[in-house]
Amino acid sequence: TFVHGQTSYMSLHTSGRFDQIIAVSGGGYLTSGFDSNYAHQYIRWDAGFNPVWKIKLSDSTLTPFSNLVIEANDGSFYLGASSSQNTGSFVVTKVSASGSVLWQKRYTGGAVNYSLYAPCLTKAAGNDNGFVFGTGACSLHNVVVKCDGSGNIVWQKSYTYPLAIGVITCMSLITVNDGYM
Repeated sequence: TFVHGQTSYMSLHTSGRFDQIIAVSGGGYLTSGFDSNYAHQYIRWDAGFNPVWKIKLSDSTLTPFSNLVIEANDGSFYLGASSSQNTGSFVVTKVSASGSVLWQKRYTGGAVNYSLYAPCLTKAAGNDNGFVFGTGACSLHNVVVKCDGSGNIVWQKSYTYPLAIGVITCMSLITVNDGYM
């Protein structure tokens, strides 16, 4: 059960969960989580926590990891989810402010069996309507990827683990002025 100001609440089935909640620029909130069958679920709430719209992603390859949501600079949303396809990939779904799915794209490690784990997603800097995500996996270096508002890769930057053979994963990204940290 989620309590807000002791006056509003919402509850999940005992096996469902919320992973993230963000405040939406137009008022209200957006949550990411899972239903009781581990289907990725995103709910847009008004300021009183009344549901405005709900999206459930039914892709059977989606796994219960990296269930992310951000608001883009244009008021649309990017939903990020891990997938088991290609031994690991990242799926981004763009949703309009009114809850319509606009497109969905899958990002992989490039070669077969190059798993990609992407645990972070942030909006693009400035007025850009795109997004940036960070990756890592046993078979990849840490990579930061910038995509435009249509999901096309604009650039990517690889960071290696300098001290020894190992894994480095970008776990968090934030937009700072016209760049990223």
